[in-house]
Amino acid sequence: MRQIALFPSDYFDGKIADAMLQKEYDACRETGLYEVVLFNYEKWFCDNRLSLSFTPERETEAVYRGWMMHPDRYTDFYDRLLMKNIRLITTPEQYSLMHLFPNIRPAFGDDTPETMVFPAGTAVDLSAIRRKFDRFMVKDYVKSVKGTDFPVCFSADEDEAVFAAWMKKFYDYRGELFTGGICIKEYVDLKKYDGHANEYRVFYAGGEVISICKNSGQNPLTPEPPRNLIEKYRNLGSPFYTVDYAELANGKWKVLEAGDGSVSGLSDGQNAAAFFRALFFALFGITGMSKLPDDMLRTEQRIDVDGMVKLVVSQFPEQESAVEDTTALDGHMIGHTFASFAISQPMISLFNNDKDKFEKYCTLIEQLFRCGNDDVHDILNITILEELEQDSSVWKGLLAHVGDEFKRYIG
Repeated sequence: MRQIALFPSDYFDGKIADAMLQKEYDACRETGLYEVVLFNYEKWFCDNRLSLSFTPERETEAVYRGWMMHPDRYTDFYDRLLMKNIRLITTPEQYSLMHLFPNIRPAFGDDTPETMVFPAGTAVDLSAIRRKFDRFMVKDYVKSVKGTDFPVCFSADEDEAVFAAWMKKFYDYRGELFTGGICIKEYVDLKKYDGHANEYRVFYAGGEVISICKNSGQNPLTPEPPRNLIEKYRNLGSPFYTVDYAELANGKWKVLEAGDGSVSGLSDGQNAAAFFRALFFALFGITGMSKLPDDMLRTEQRIDVDGMVKLVVSQFPEQESAVEDTTALDGHMIGHTFASFAISQPMISLFNNDKDKFEKYCTLIEQLFRCGNDDVHDILNITILEELEQDSSVWKGLLAHVGDEFKRYIG
């Protein structure tokens, strides 16, 4: 019996998938790795009855992909599925850990903005907030009310009566979806490229990083989060979860959110089939992630040699001079020479002099691996990696700052 992927049905027709999840549902089926099962949306969310399109004869592990539920509702969902021989890979305790941000926030320490928590039934103390934050934003334990007229942030000199009126609106907007209490978060300025904040969503499963995708419509040439930051949060006490990272205006990176993987959405343009294959091998694969195809996690838009050059210069403006030095008279970019001048040689010189910048280069070349086309991969293999491997200390430094998939790629 194959492991199960569980999706909600359409509200009006229990025999087809929810329209908002149709692409995921189709991609999951196309992998051939899962028994794809629907549960009737209307009966569960409206009538509190669990009706499935298929019930296994013996207990079978399952992963859920669908809409958020309150933790107590998820607990009921988990227990009732177990009575039908379906065991979700995420327990109710693990769901609550990742779904309710105050539960997991201590794990991130200084890697996430400061947060004040006011449990449901507790008055939100504006005077206490003022003493801690110059600017702040309001969420409940799970969500904000993005997309409404509610302010993106407040300043410490906000009028109390005005703030109280806005808080009443917040509770009205969240309605029955309000969860846990109020989180007051320090407001931070994000780095923007062409008007888009540089945010990434990372899915983790079975202790592995299974996808790293842009999460705010930014262009393909934006830097990715530092790999050591991504690797730092591979084991947060749940088998399937997400962490959202953002680049700040000052160039540093912070964790903005975390969530349960079952109810976290894929990024726009993400390769859903690759996602479900990676998820399967991370959670259920007997041979493990080491047998994944090399391109399984590479779900971003491919960049060519010109894109590689733009990517390097966008992150390391001082390499602009290397563009002129490595452009032939006919205007053709000599990619291998540029890569040597602008990537591998600076990395070698930076290794003992600027560890932070060296690490940023490591993240860059891993991004070239994940997002580059065949020409970029040739440059990566023949020039960049060959030159770095000549210095054993630099090579060890590279391996210390990249992920498992890239390590497998370079052997």
